[in-house]
Amino acid sequence: MNRRHVTLPIRVLVALALGSAGCGRSVAPREVEEPTHHRPAHHPGSLAAAPPAIRARAARLVAAPADAAAATAELRDILRWIPQLAADTELPRGAWDDVAALAARGSARLAAPGDPTALAADLAATADRLAAIVATLPPGTPAEEP
Repeated sequence: MNRRHVTLPIRVLVALALGSAGCGRSVAPREVEEPTHHRPAHHPGSLAAAPPAIRARAARLVAAPADAAAATAELRDILRWIPQLAADTELPRGAWDDVAALAARGSARLAAPGDPTALAADLAATADRLAAIVATLPPGTPAEEP
């Protein structure tokens, strides 16, 4: 057997071993970026913070008609987030179902055309019913996000 045929595989193995070991060179590990979750400024952060957020934006529908489109978009987002916020609490399943139904009815009402004053009143009533459910949370349940 030719000597060249024997030493070639040995050279390849040595090169691979030295290459993977880094030949003693220190290479700084790449920094791993943690994924960041963008949370809009109008996100309530907790179920307890949702009723005041709904009331504030419902009031803007009437008080600032020029701002109605932005208030409507924020209300749509808040109503969409409510079931997840409720899931992060100690609400029993039945109460969670009530919260999800309130959010769905609020979203449907928001999508229906109509008088802004009546819409604001309906959304304020939704916020009141949501606040009543939040008040049933067991003592010691965090009201706000940590």
